[in-house]
Amino acid sequence: MFIIARGAAHVVKGEGEQERLLDIIGGGEVLGEMALLTGEPRSASVRAATTLTALRLRFPDVRKLMEESPELRNQVEDAWARHVLDNLLRGDAAWQHLAHAQRTDWARGKQTVTLHAGDKLEVGAARWVFLLSGALKLRDGTRHAPALLQAAHAAGLEPEGEARVILLDEPPAHALSPQAAFLSWEQPSQ
Repeated sequence: MFIIARGAAHVVKGEGEQERLLDIIGGGEVLGEMALLTGEPRSASVRAATTLTALRLRFPDVRKLMEESPELRNQVEDAWARHVLDNLLRGDAAWQHLAHAQRTDWARGKQTVTLHAGDKLEVGAARWVFLLSGALKLRDGTRHAPALLQAAHAAGLEPEGEARVILLDEPPAHALSPQAAFLSWEQPSQ
């Protein structure tokens, strides 16, 4: 895992003409948290965009630190959740109106709820449920992570084994959406 101390890097997927820029990251950002938390191989590459200083941490050391520091664990898990949500929404045409920062900020600092077999998902006032890991039993099958479900349809669902979800409010409004477009408009005085 790496923590960028200063500089900027491009997160890319693919090679040559198939390469896509996924993200631009900078100081304080964490890389490699997905592999650390899930044990899966990396799905993207990182290339320095400027002179870059990064701290490299070995997985056993990070795991030990996370066991000793719940705050560090929460920060790493928050970075993981934001990256997974961004990856999910970026590839879905229904969410193309959201900018990168809006996609990642939607899940920033939200609490992850861990469900175990037999638990029922309580959504409270949430509008959306982000299935970060595991699977939820739907009425007509199973939905595996990552997935974004309307809270009204996810309420009362049970996990298939262990699942982790994040309850979300409404997505951020795009700066040019109808809800925000004329907020400062005033009638001309007569």
